[in-house]
Amino acid sequence: MLSTPIRDDDFKRLELSRRLETFARASVFSLLASAVTLAVLMHAYAVGPHRWVLIGWAAVTFVFVIARMFLGRAILATDKALQQLRRQWRQTNWLLSIGSTIWGIGLVLSAWVGRGESPDAFSIVGGAMLANVLLIHRTTPVAAGVHLLTVGAGLIAAEAIAVGWAAWPVMALVVLMAVSLYTAIRLQDRRFIEACMIERKHRDSVKIIRLLLNEHEAQAADWLWTIDGEGMLREVSSRFADVVGLSTGDLEGSSFFDLLAPGLERDRLVGLIGNRAPFREELVPVHLDGQQRFWRLTGQPRSGGRMTGVGRDVTEQRAIEERVRYMAHYDPLTGLANRHLFNQRLRDALRMAEGKARQVALLYLDLDDFKAINDTQGHNFGDHLLRVVGERLGEQMLDGELVARLGGDEFAMLIETAAGDGMLIERAHRLLAAIREPFVIEGQSIRMSTSVGGARGEVGINADELMRRVDLALYAAKARGRDAFAMFDESLDQAARERTNIRAQLAEALNDGELELFYQPIIALDTGATAGYEALLRWRHPTRGLMHPDQFLPIAEESGLIIPLGDWVIRQALEDVSQWEGDFRISINLSPSQTRHSQLLLTVEEALAATGFPANRLEFEITEHVLIDDAAAGAAMLERLRAMGLQIALDDFGTGYSSLSYLRRYRFDRIKIDRSFVADVEESDEARAIISTLTRLADALGMVTTAEGIERPGQLDLLRKLGCNEAQGFLIMEPVSADQITTALQLGRDMPDGSGRMAQYRQARREVLRRRGSQVA
Repeated sequence: MLSTPIRDDDFKRLELSRRLETFARASVFSLLASAVTLAVLMHAYAVGPHRWVLIGWAAVTFVFVIARMFLGRAILATDKALQQLRRQWRQTNWLLSIGSTIWGIGLVLSAWVGRGESPDAFSIVGGAMLANVLLIHRTTPVAAGVHLLTVGAGLIAAEAIAVGWAAWPVMALVVLMAVSLYTAIRLQDRRFIEACMIERKHRDSVKIIRLLLNEHEAQAADWLWTIDGEGMLREVSSRFADVVGLSTGDLEGSSFFDLLAPGLERDRLVGLIGNRAPFREELVPVHLDGQQRFWRLTGQPRSGGRMTGVGRDVTEQRAIEERVRYMAHYDPLTGLANRHLFNQRLRDALRMAEGKARQVALLYLDLDDFKAINDTQGHNFGDHLLRVVGERLGEQMLDGELVARLGGDEFAMLIETAAGDGMLIERAHRLLAAIREPFVIEGQSIRMSTSVGGARGEVGINADELMRRVDLALYAAKARGRDAFAMFDESLDQAARERTNIRAQLAEALNDGELELFYQPIIALDTGATAGYEALLRWRHPTRGLMHPDQFLPIAEESGLIIPLGDWVIRQALEDVSQWEGDFRISINLSPSQTRHSQLLLTVEEALAATGFPANRLEFEITEHVLIDDAAAGAAMLERLRAMGLQIALDDFGTGYSSLSYLRRYRFDRIKIDRSFVADVEESDEARAIISTLTRLADALGMVTTAEGIERPGQLDLLRKLGCNEAQGFLIMEPVSADQITTALQLGRDMPDGSGRMAQYRQARREVLRRRGSQVA
């Protein structure tokens, strides 16, 4: 049982409304019952001389029943204001009480008019009228009590008139029935009040929930929506109206689906709502004020065919998601596909090709010397250049193809075609030509080149293997020099396996004593005397024979073995030359990786301390790649080495991207003129002009020049006349072992026996110097 309700105005209004509504609905159904009852009484008793009394009563009663029915209809139509409800409640109770009195009188009149007739008819009618209290008076307990009293008394009086006191058992039954019915009415009324209490609590709960939802809707980005079974908007909230940009009145009763943009998303949502299926976070596009926006809708079916849910405008969120999705698949600098999207498309292409994998081909591009441009022109300049490169590559792309920037200055093109290798080669050369065209960046014209590798798919090949093959092809293209293309074939795979074997064997060679240092003399061109030696690494391979550095040092650089290998060279070279007599220098080549490794300084310090070799006679040769790969780290390491008293030489001078700028930015003791200029010095005016310019520049900067690759006697005199200070090459002497140098020194010579031509040059220079000395004297 529920506690006694709080009798406030709202509860009283609810209670009276439900009582009156119940009475009004019952009044309509009682019309037929009243008509049948009157017909039964008229048929049974309206036969005597006093039948007109009964007929008159019946007419009054029928009119009363009709009036009561219209009163019930009026009650249903009322606006149910509390004062009006109270007035109608009083009228209803009076009306029911009068009606009950009329029916009680009718029973007495029936018995009086129909004396001598059987009392069965009015007895049955009276019993039915007593029971009728459960239909008409079940929510009007006061009127029910009056009904049971008046109808019961009328039935008892009718029995007394028709039968006399012999009908006392029937009279007792009437009394018992009336008491029972009144008890039932009271119990039913208590249940009715409890039902009103439950409804009141439900209404309060709904109000609270609605209040909380409205408050949440006002403060959050979400809003509520409700539609009926026809998809029309109902209970439109002000928040929803604000989102749409219309008033609640304009939206109420309008089609919810008309707000949604046509398409698969709308069709799916219409299907879900039509099937009354709950849904969550459905994304649908909408058109509002000529703009496309996006909503996420959640819906739940309700009773009465309605559906209610929550909506949220996610246009900005979707834009962010699209941006994140774009950034996850596209390179932000060039707008090309990134590595992730490229790999995904490559896997999809190979999967779709299945047995026709040769229809999938890759071109892999790497810009030549791009790092030097970044270092000399700045990263903004380099980024601008990459964007323009991306545009040019995009212009070469055909429908269905994909160009991607894989990172740094690496690009790739995915091609799906059944054409042969000739087409792929032609496409590669078109890419080379496109990059070869001059670039105008920030008003400055610059030329670039690229290396391109190509590979085709095969049956059973996967994306990783195809990428490995095209990478090998690119490696081969770079080995051929700039602006080159290479197509993958099995020989490249064999070469890759060869490099792998060499890498594994090189680690063992260092421990097994297979490495050896050879030394090549460097002479002073003015005197012909030996000025120093360059240490050159050799590998006495047990099966391959004597291997030169270009056969294994690039592999050591790639694998990281160059660090322990370089440390061994420094220690071994200083140990060898520390035993030689003479005032000469020893030159050792440093790789880019060594100059970036902190171990180098410690190795040099320990080797100098262990051998006692003077630091000022130790020279390290570097190439410009030391400064290109990491300019800041390379420059810092060179400064530390110079601070220890060592000399620094710039090797292969004149072949790089911007050697002249390095002479201006960094301090060097010596520059070594590359053999490519020396080889043509006798025949080429351009070569002589370049060498002459370089020697004068070096002299102005306080640097010594050394020419490499001397192979003909005429080169010696010509280089000296062009201002070159030193020279080395096979004409002077090929690299020899440390033991050979040691033996020669022990014999009083600064190098092993050279060629007769070299001896002649030395003799000629000594004679010139002797005469010059005599003239001065």
